[in-house]
Amino acid sequence: MKSCALMLMWLICLLPAKAAWAVTTVRLCDSDTQAGAGPNLQQALAGGGTIVFACPRASVRVTSPHRVPPDTVLDGGDAVTLDGHGLPGPFITSSSGRVFVRRITIRNFTGRPPSRPPAPGYLSLGRLWGSVLEVRGDAELDHVTIESCISPLNVSGDLVISDSMFRANSGAGPDAWGTTIIKRSTFLANESGPTLRSGRVDDSAFIENTGIALSVSEPSGPVGILHSSFQRNALALQLSEQSAFGGVATVSVRSNRFEDNTRGAIASFDIVEFARERGMPPSMIANLERLPGARYELAYDRFLRNKGARGAAIDVDLRRSGGMTVVGGLFIGNVAAGEGGAIAVRGGTLRVSHSLLRSNQSVGPGSAIRAVAGAAARLELSNSLVIENVGPGAAIDADAAALANVTIARNEGKGLAVRSPSSVANSILSDNKSGNCSGLSAQAFHGGNLQFGSTDCPGVAVGDPFLDALYVPELGSPALELGDAAICRSDPVRGTDILFQERLGSACALGAYERAPLRIVEQMRNDRPARGPAENNR
Repeated sequence: MKSCALMLMWLICLLPAKAAWAVTTVRLCDSDTQAGAGPNLQQALAGGGTIVFACPRASVRVTSPHRVPPDTVLDGGDAVTLDGHGLPGPFITSSSGRVFVRRITIRNFTGRPPSRPPAPGYLSLGRLWGSVLEVRGDAELDHVTIESCISPLNVSGDLVISDSMFRANSGAGPDAWGTTIIKRSTFLANESGPTLRSGRVDDSAFIENTGIALSVSEPSGPVGILHSSFQRNALALQLSEQSAFGGVATVSVRSNRFEDNTRGAIASFDIVEFARERGMPPSMIANLERLPGARYELAYDRFLRNKGARGAAIDVDLRRSGGMTVVGGLFIGNVAAGEGGAIAVRGGTLRVSHSLLRSNQSVGPGSAIRAVAGAAARLELSNSLVIENVGPGAAIDADAAALANVTIARNEGKGLAVRSPSSVANSILSDNKSGNCSGLSAQAFHGGNLQFGSTDCPGVAVGDPFLDALYVPELGSPALELGDAAICRSDPVRGTDILFQERLGSACALGAYERAPLRIVEQMRNDRPARGPAENNR
């Protein structure tokens, strides 16, 4: 017993003078500095601990900035609004520890002059301080609404945002230099959305933001963007081509919906070019050029009716990146004013599989895909449908391409146009209005292939594939038996078709489908993406 008592006394001595779980109730609700009996907000914030309000449905005017101790908790109880009325921020500053903000609305704080952020020199290109929170530690927001503020959050450590709303804010979006976790939150009509360097966004919505809705900047660790929707923004998602110096980071974009964005769904960003354009010193540019490339992995995302100057769904330069893979993508009705109706890629390697590209449109080359890949890299496309795309150029226009088990049919322009040695295996090119092929030699075709409606694919068999409304070869189609089984079993086809149905037997079918789908037919008819085995097991 004596030893236990001594241990208890020792633990008590280690506690701070005011324990973090001490609760202060704000009872003066007109302003943060209101005089009277009971603590006001200024007094409560200075003391730290947990701060609650006895102010039912109150709007408290904030008249000055406040510095808080570590581990302060500000809880509005879903009833309090803190209004800065144009006060220059930051409203709350913390030099260490964590700041917790819960169940409260904060609005009308303006920004401060630009300042270099607390980060390594190669990232210090300047931005605004946070007008609501300027935290030299970690921060957590839960059921918080922040509206009509300028550049609201600047967090040096980790940031967690859950079940919250950011609405009608201008300047930079929430920005943390550690790991950012965003869950079940909405970003509506802001100038810019959050910037991530590691972490994830899950089950969140980005709607009608006038700049970049979400940005991934020189990731220092894995980034996941999952199960979220991007609707009617300018640019939905900007991805850094480079990782931070710690090594190659993987950016996973999975099961999201990109719809009606006006400056494109996904675009890449090159910090080296950014620095050159702003006249940064040659030494800094040389340092930036040594950054490792980021790797992009996209899976089961929907891209619907996005618009852009080029690559309305995906517009990337992969030369400085670790490459991009797209699995199970659904690209429908995207429109580019220039080239690449759905996808435009400049340099590097783009691998697309198990995807549907339908009714996309461009004025320039590549009504579905435009790939300017250079001599050392190319577009790789497998188990995919490229159909009904609209534009004067070819549906797929590439410097070099490798296609395996692809169906290219009923496009307004030519089906496939290339300018460098390429390969086409086990594919169907049918009823493309301006012809099926351009730039290909007979040596480019491997395994079995089939063309119909035009005979400009040299050395390729001619015959009607009898494609049904889903572009599946009907019973009796020659396409069902012409495939080379070895090609179907090896990379990149890997023994499956567009719906992950197995390709079996001594021969396999040409094109995207091995056979009529036994499941997911209704999903395809409703323009919903097929799900891979990993998705079906979730």
